[in-house]
Amino acid sequence: MEGISPQVLLLIGVIGLCGVALAVFKFKAAMLIFGGMLMASALAAPADWQGRPIQTWLLPIQARRSEIFAAGGALLLVSMIFHLSQVKISRITAQGILFICIGFYGAFVRAVGGDLSSGAESFAFAFLTLVPAVIVLPSLFHDKEDAIKFLRIIGLVSIAWIAACAVQFVVRWKVLVVSGGYTRFNGMLANPQHAGAFLAFCVTTTAFLMLNDTKARYRPIWACVAAVNMVLVLWTGSRTGLGMSAIGLASAFYSRIGRSIILLPIAGIVLVAAMSVIQGTGTFNVERLTSTQDTRTRAWAVLWEEFLERPMFGTAMAEQTSFSENSLLMALAGFGIGMGLIVLAQILLMLFKSIIIYKARFSLHDPDEKRLADLVVGFAGMYLFGAMLEGYMISRVSAPLAFLLISSGLGAWLERRARDERAIDRELLELDPAQLEQDDLSEYGDFSDYGGPGDTGRHDALTDSRVA
Repeated sequence: MEGISPQVLLLIGVIGLCGVALAVFKFKAAMLIFGGMLMASALAAPADWQGRPIQTWLLPIQARRSEIFAAGGALLLVSMIFHLSQVKISRITAQGILFICIGFYGAFVRAVGGDLSSGAESFAFAFLTLVPAVIVLPSLFHDKEDAIKFLRIIGLVSIAWIAACAVQFVVRWKVLVVSGGYTRFNGMLANPQHAGAFLAFCVTTTAFLMLNDTKARYRPIWACVAAVNMVLVLWTGSRTGLGMSAIGLASAFYSRIGRSIILLPIAGIVLVAAMSVIQGTGTFNVERLTSTQDTRTRAWAVLWEEFLERPMFGTAMAEQTSFSENSLLMALAGFGIGMGLIVLAQILLMLFKSIIIYKARFSLHDPDEKRLADLVVGFAGMYLFGAMLEGYMISRVSAPLAFLLISSGLGAWLERRARDERAIDRELLELDPAQLEQDDLSEYGDFSDYGGPGDTGRHDALTDSRVA
């Protein structure tokens, strides 16, 4: 690999061997592997006005993020092959299937356009990354602790990304703010909009962990990370990122603050401190966040015109679209009516699934599961809001895609849990008091032992008995 020293090549080889060992010997290690893919999706080299990559301390990795993302997909494929008994094909989500369709259709359009090599490469990339992820991720969720573990991995990715930015801040801080006349933070990504979208999901996840991590000793850490993420969102100057963050935080705080309210001062102190450091550089400009300037209407009009010029297969057959400020319009303009229909189907399906998950939360008896349902709905809302303002829905490598693949797997598990809870509730309603006294459930005592018929403690006991 040109431009990489032998030492780095050796390190990559060691990491690759460790990844293969994890994939072979432990199925749940797929969570860590996908965490690596998420990190790769959050790295991209910024470019100057001539399109040339700007030197960063992570440039060799940023320049090869697609290869790293694909390598992660290959490791998921290895995990799937070695743990077929734990992979449940029936759990594949419709959202995941549509993401695969987006990837395959993009490859098809490139091939039809005459660039067979690009089409074949795109098809191989989609097969290697999307297919294993869509199959494996839903099979990783068996209980709420699995969900929390996956969210912690996202939190660790956020910490690693912040640490990478901190190193760059010390080495050459202006690389972090190459857009908007050195006033908008792009971090280790190519532009502030992408950074804002990634950070919005990070601030939502870490805020959720701050409130709901089952290990309370970690909560102050998540409070600090959430505060830093929020500062970085503001520094991007991205109104899209700010809107996504508002939706996500609303979902994280929807059910409960409770005693975790004592962590908010910690987050506030860290937020103020981080703001002070950034303001010391003279690059923080909050005016853009409060601006009412319309930066989308013209872009949408141009995308629509480009679609009308090439309605069947779009501009991807010849050149890139002029703008990328809307996923649906970019799909139409870039790949034609077929891609537009697939993206529209994905949008409608996500709205439908959000309604299903929101209704399912009323069947869930565990408060933690209810909060996870809120988070899944919040992730979907964030993704759709951002997709109307950015074109990441048809991107081959994007952080929002990685978050949505995790969220769809978690949502599928919550749907199954809600169905199980409803089935148990129906069985209980069909039992009369005489039967309750005679069957093996009587060992749990009468309802008064658990605070009444609606008490979740009795419900859990009954559930455990039937599962056993």
